[in-house]
Amino acid sequence: MAMTLAQDTGIIVLDEPTTYLDIRACHETMQLVRRLNAEMGKTIIMVIHDLDLALRYSDNLMVMERGICSHAGTVDEVLESGAIEHAFGVSIHAVGSSFGRSYSLFPA
Repeated sequence: MAMTLAQDTGIIVLDEPTTYLDIRACHETMQLVRRLNAEMGKTIIMVIHDLDLALRYSDNLMVMERGICSHAGTVDEVLESGAIEHAFGVSIHAVGSSFGRSYSLFPA
């Protein structure tokens, strides 16, 4: 991540930035990504398979199914489309708290 930031580009591409991290480090990494976007104006494009993290920290999502974009839009638009459930065979339940929204995923 440090090497990427040192390049000081307007667009940052991340491939599974939370792989092999413990849960706290996952959230710290995603919070850093959000700050880079909000405070430094960086556009962040990332591939991430942790659906809860993707839903919590992203502004926009693209769901890929068999190598093809099945739906893209805001988190709410993608959730309403049912594309995640269809692509991954899960049922998604949003849980609200004073800390924000989190998502529980269950086999469909």
